Amino acid sequence: TMERPAVYPPPPPLPVQEVFDTGPLNPRYTFDSFVVADCNRFAHAAALQICRNPGRCYNPLFIHSKAGLGKTHLMQAIGHGIREQHPNMQVVYVSAEDFVNQLISAIRDNRTAEFRRRYRYVDVWLVDDIQFIAAIEGPASEEEFFHTFNTLCMNDRQVVIASDAPPRQLQIMNDRLRSRLEMGILADLRCPDVETRVAILEKKAAAEQVYIPRDMLEYLAKKIESNIRVLEGALLKLCAYSSLHGGELTLSMVDEMVADYSSSASERRISLNEIASYVSERFECPVSDLTGPKRSKDIAWPRQVAVYLARELTDHSLSDIGNFF
Repeated sequence: TMERPAVYPPPPPLPVQEVFDTGPLNPRYTFDSFVVADCNRFAHAAALQICRNPGRCYNPLFIHSKAGLGKTHLMQAIGHGIREQHPNMQVVYVSAEDFVNQLISAIRDNRTAEFRRRYRYVDVWLVDDIQFIAAIEGPASEEEFFHTFNTLCMNDRQVVIASDAPPRQLQIMNDRLRSRLEMGILADLRCPDVETRVAILEKKAAAEQVYIPRDMLEYLAKKIESNIRVLEGALLKLCAYSSLHGGELTLSMVDEMVADYSSSASERRISLNEIASYVSERFECPVSDLTGPKRSKDIAWPRQVAVYLARELTDHSLSDIGNFF
C-alpha cells in the first residue's frame, strides 16, 4: 500500500508587529547631533517639550520644510528622546508610503483588523512624508489614516507628522483631515544661514573623526545652500578623500570634488526672468502672456512648465513664483 503523505500543520500566524513592520529609528538622528539655530529653534523646542510630556501638549506636531532640511532627523530624535525618558511607551515610526502599502496588503489578505490594531493602540506615532498619502489620491488610505490619527489624538497619544508642505498646500486631502492636522502645532524648518551650515559641517566632520580646515568648510557651505543632506554628502566625499589619500586639501581640490553637489541655481545664476524668456522662446508664447491674467490652454501649459522649472531650479518660494507669474 502507498504511504499517505505526511500532513504538516500550517505555520502559526506572524505577530502583528512582524506582519506590519515599521521603520527603525536611525541611531545617528538624535538631539545631540541636531544643530539648533534660528532656522529651526521653534521646531526643536516643541520637539523637546513633546519628549518631556508626550500626548499632553503640542499634539499633533506637524513639521514641514523643503527636502533635506532635517524633518526626519528631528522626528526620529523625538522617538529616541521619548524612548529614553519614557521606556514603557511604544514608539512607532513609519513612512506614509509604507503605511499605504501595508494597508493595501491588509485589504488584499483580509487583515484590516490586525492592521488597525497595529497602529491605533501605540503611544507615539511618527509618520514621515505624509504628502505621499495626498499624492496618490486614494480615498481608502486617506480614510484609514484619518481614523488612525483621530483615534490616537482623542486618546492623548502623541502624533508627529512630517511633510514637504504645510497642510494648506496638501490640496488633495479632504478638509476634515486637513483641519485635524492644523489643530496642533505647525513648525517649519527653513534654510540655515552660512554660519549654521558651517556648524553642521563641523559637527558632522567630528562625528566622522576627520579634521577638515575651517576655510574648507566655509567654502563648502557657500557652495551648497539649500539642502543639508546634500551638504553632508559632499562633506563625506571630502572625508573619504582625506582618509584614503592623506595630505592636505586645497580649495581647488575641494571645488573639483564637490562640483556635482553645488546648488544648480546659484551656480548658473538662473533667474525667474531667464526661465520665462526661455519658455517663451521654446513655446512661442510672449512673456507678457506667461505673466499675464490669460488662462487659455495655449498659455496655461507653458506657464505650468515655467512654474515647474522655477520651483526646481531656483530657491524662490511658491508664493514668490506665483506672484511673478
